[in-house]
Amino acid sequence: MTWHELGRPVVLAIDADVNDSTTAPTDLALLVRALQDSARLADVTAPKSPWLPPLADRVTLAQLDAVGRGDDGRLPAIPFGLSDVPHGQAREVATYDLNSSGPLGIIGAPRSGRSTALRAIAASIAHLTEPRDVHLYGIDCGTTRCSR
Repeated sequence: MTWHELGRPVVLAIDADVNDSTTAPTDLALLVRALQDSARLADVTAPKSPWLPPLADRVTLAQLDAVGRGDDGRLPAIPFGLSDVPHGQAREVATYDLNSSGPLGIIGAPRSGRSTALRAIAASIAHLTEPRDVHLYGIDCGTTRCSR
């Protein structure tokens, strides 16, 4: 920076056409780029992210920890999803214990995953137990999502 440029707005080289509002960078994008360049020049490493990486588009039952029937003949806990543990910055397998849990209700707004959760539980029960051990009843009140 020359003496005459001191105190004047900094002109950044921009890859996009400034007149094109769809590709022109925002002030925030320019600030982020400037901070990244400054950090790289100062050899500053990025801090650890406080967020867990995003989940995959699909989580299969094979990816969940399935525990077999115990030596005492008890039914295994049924894995059906992943649960966030914010205070531990971790995820754990969400399970439903058929031996000690009571009735299970799944509630939520439309398109929040209620039917998907019920179908995942039914699939996990079918995969990990035998018909003589568990009887599963489902009531679909008109959406027909559970019949697919």
